[in-house]
Amino acid sequence: MGSDAEPPTVFSLYWARLPSHIDPYAEGYIGITSVGLKERKKAHFKSKKRHHFKNALNKYKSKVIWELLHEGLSQAEALRLEGEYRPRNNIGWNSIQGGLLGVSADWYGDDANSEVHRLRTAEATKIAIAQKDTPEARSRRAKDIWDRPKYREKREGMFAGENNPQFGKYGAEHPAWGHRKTEEVRRAISEANRGKSLSPETRAKLSKARVEKYADQKAARLARLEKEREQKKIHRKELKRSGKLMGEVAGPSKVSDDDRRKICTRRRNGETYLAISKDYPIGLTGIRAICEAWGPRNGIPFERKIGASELKKVTPDEIKREICNKYAEGQTAISLAEEYNLSVSMIYRYIAEWGPDNGIPYVRQGRRAAGV
Repeated sequence: MGSDAEPPTVFSLYWARLPSHIDPYAEGYIGITSVGLKERKKAHFKSKKRHHFKNALNKYKSKVIWELLHEGLSQAEALRLEGEYRPRNNIGWNSIQGGLLGVSADWYGDDANSEVHRLRTAEATKIAIAQKDTPEARSRRAKDIWDRPKYREKREGMFAGENNPQFGKYGAEHPAWGHRKTEEVRRAISEANRGKSLSPETRAKLSKARVEKYADQKAARLARLEKEREQKKIHRKELKRSGKLMGEVAGPSKVSDDDRRKICTRRRNGETYLAISKDYPIGLTGIRAICEAWGPRNGIPFERKIGASELKKVTPDEIKREICNKYAEGQTAISLAEEYNLSVSMIYRYIAEWGPDNGIPYVRQGRRAAGV
């Protein structure tokens, strides 16, 4: 007794490609058919639809190679394989992702189906734009459009200030909170803005906005820095009080405590600060500070005295009188300083102060020459 059941429809998966194509997952066109490859090929050429594959057929015609990749498939198996070869829109010559059954015009009348189609088309458009367009080209187009007077007049200020939906939103309240741009994007933004010059009005507005935006942060930062400075001062006073910043334990110390004792001893023995400083990597002020401050704290009393030095000696009164008399006779202060190995200021001190106190009037040589 015969059966009335119809035999299952058998499908095949085919690949239409150029001779240079070697990867069916990325090149050419992948499709399925249940009527045979020859009939499906005719249908493609007769189709009036304008899409990527049709454009390729019109361009390459007989150069396109038609090849069966899988045969003897059920509809479900064919759709599954087609979805593996074309998992998304715009791969090779396929405009639509594989694994989806073709639909009639009525299919788009359903709201849910129409939304699905809209989302797929939008995604495919984004991918196509990203593949064929560049950020630089889009930036140039935007600048060209903005330079149109009518467009600029119509759009300028529409989203400025309180008209901006994000006006007054900062931190976690702003939709862009937590967003981090990649290095590539940051470089692109930098290049796009390179060479721009802001007007004084714009700079003033930006400055005012930043001052207001970060006023609280600045006040908190200044208060924190002031607190840290006060803590450092207190800590340093404690270190000084404990002696940790004195002598050779101090960070910038250039001499040891043993050197300091020798310095204090030499000074007590009559050496000048200058003579002592020549033997150490510190100046006159440092030598004197050691003698006046460090010495008494470490058992070496400080005695104020004139050092035993030719540069700082006590001039006898007879020499002072001799200097004053020679100056009164017309010898200059400079020649007297060279003759007695004294400074010019010291010569003037003798003739202007010591001389009158000891019966030798001081008369300036300039006035004497003028007859005053």
